[in-house]
Amino acid sequence: MKTTMKQLTAVSFIALILLVSNVSAEGTQAKASGYVNNVNNESSLRIENWMINSEIWNVKTNTIDFVDQSDSPLEIENWMMINWEMQSMLADQAEPAMEVESWMTSPEVWNTTGFSAEKETALNVESWMMENKAWNN
Repeated sequence: MKTTMKQLTAVSFIALILLVSNVSAEGTQAKASGYVNNVNNESSLRIENWMINSEIWNVKTNTIDFVDQSDSPLEIENWMMINWEMQSMLADQAEPAMEVESWMTSPEVWNTTGFSAEKETALNVESWMMENKAWNN
């Protein structure tokens, strides 16, 4: 697996070198699009009076009437329910009350004091863990 990955990497690297070496770039300046080349034919922009008129741009909020509207509450009407399968699903359904079953309160189920987990040995610091050459290559 390691050899295959090394071979694949080597082949990819060689292919990249071949692709890069075949690029024929000319110059370092970016070429403009046709639209930019036609800028000289366009008329110059002119500032008009309304663009700098403070009466247009300094509008106070009290001149704008904000109307607070609220939607009417949505209700299911009769025509929405005629011959539709959802009628039976919208009817009130009585669910049985929740009951406490015996296993929920059984001490045998919840008592874990008799549970024996695998005992682990204590961790010890060994000499190789403290050597500099093991950590500083």
